[in-house]
Amino acid sequence: MTQFDTVVLGAGPGGYGAAIRSAQLGMKTAIVEGRWWGGACQNVGCLPIRSLVHNAEVAQLLTRDQELYGIRGEASLDYGLAQARARTVSERMVKGVHLLLRKNKVTEYQGHGVFRDAGTLAVSFDTGVTETLTFDQAVIATGARPWLPEGVRAGGRVVTAQDFSADPVLPRSVIVCGAGSVGLQVAYVLVNYGVKVTLVEAASHLLPREDPEVAAEVTKAYRNLGVSILTDHTVTSVTQSETSAIVTLVPGDGGGRYSLKTEKVVLALGARPLTEGYGLEQTGVELADGGAIATDRCQRTSVAGLYAVGGVTGASVSAGAAQAQGIVAAETIGQVPTFPVKTLLKKKAWRKGCCASACLPYGMKCWASRWLKIHVINT
Repeated sequence: MTQFDTVVLGAGPGGYGAAIRSAQLGMKTAIVEGRWWGGACQNVGCLPIRSLVHNAEVAQLLTRDQELYGIRGEASLDYGLAQARARTVSERMVKGVHLLLRKNKVTEYQGHGVFRDAGTLAVSFDTGVTETLTFDQAVIATGARPWLPEGVRAGGRVVTAQDFSADPVLPRSVIVCGAGSVGLQVAYVLVNYGVKVTLVEAASHLLPREDPEVAAEVTKAYRNLGVSILTDHTVTSVTQSETSAIVTLVPGDGGGRYSLKTEKVVLALGARPLTEGYGLEQTGVELADGGAIATDRCQRTSVAGLYAVGGVTGASVSAGAAQAQGIVAAETIGQVPTFPVKTLLKKKAWRKGCCASACLPYGMKCWASRWLKIHVINT
């Protein structure tokens, strides 16, 4: 049994951010991770997908935009090499996470952590050995998992965006369910490598969290690329065989149900907090609607000494937001001045790609320009 001041469960951006800041504040700190050091973001999410997006931009330049940029000759595209590059980028960043943890003298545990109570965590290793850690405070940073429609299982020809990021084989056709930022990135990559792509979105426009004006420009650009777009369509079922997958849709205009056949389906329908399998019920931590861990503005849960950050809180699953929450939690534990994440967002709410509706909860007015920039004025 080993005693720590702070134990962090989960090594995504929120988790390693909390662990590093805790150690910097003089606390004896441990971090426990059973699968993805750096989180899903660095292993199967943001980083590898954005690496593929960059490859797709180059592919578009060399194929669709040759005349525009005065390029002559026929380009040969190798998606397998693009995937290999994405994996290399991901692995390099994960090594960087370990380096930062070691540099700040954070003790790493490669194993699955389960709470025994609000002051004890059991870590199970692949060898079958279990080690017990005790702590004064803990930060829960277990992240989020892809959301799947009821009755739909990922596997075979039906995959999540995380699965897509690690698959070096291109299908001939694909239906991407969900047209948020992740779904759009997946569609962009595939269409620029010659895949027939159909985007399906239940909302009335692409990027449902953004302004309709922005969505209209994005829709125009994607249609010019050759992407088929179906908005206001609800996915009711996804089935598959050895050779194809079938997506059943219901249009919102009252039209009849119909089905589309494709070689592969990518589900990019958002994420849900990952709280199962970590013994949270042994701690007494209160869960909010949707299974997220309820926290206050300083990331404190309903149990003294326990904090939660990142996707497990049901908040934004972006790496930046999670890391900011991790720092706030560590500084709250260390009893030093800190700035809750919403405060940080309010002070920095001018950004490219922001939408007017996103500013309203922070008491701001904003004007969107057609070039997708936002100017924000505090009221």
